[in-house]
Amino acid sequence: MAATTVIRRPPPRTAIVARPPSRTRVVVARVARRAGGAALAAAQSEKHTLAAVFAAGAVGYAQRQGMLENIPHIQAIGPIGTLGAVAWAAGRFMRSRVASHVATGLLSVAVYKAAAEE
Repeated sequence: MAATTVIRRPPPRTAIVARPPSRTRVVVARVARRAGGAALAAAQSEKHTLAAVFAAGAVGYAQRQGMLENIPHIQAIGPIGTLGAVAWAAGRFMRSRVASHVATGLLSVAVYKAAAEE
């Protein structure tokens, strides 16, 4: 039986060339940075609105889970209106804009529920 011969070849050479970025790439990167900054600025300016929407969603979830049945509340405005009044007082006396906007969201939900009842 004949002996087998293994021929090994060296791997092909690959040249990595460092080249400066093209003008298009530089412009695209600059525009992307500005867009990211603009999106961050928009989110910062709307954080109070987002707090109001989040508060309304959280109280809807809590009501669906039955968590609002056990909290003490003012009978005339219900548990959601009571939470809204507490948030309003907290925003007013602690000078918190976020708490004031949370109160806006909660009181909006309370007024909607009062108007929707027949």
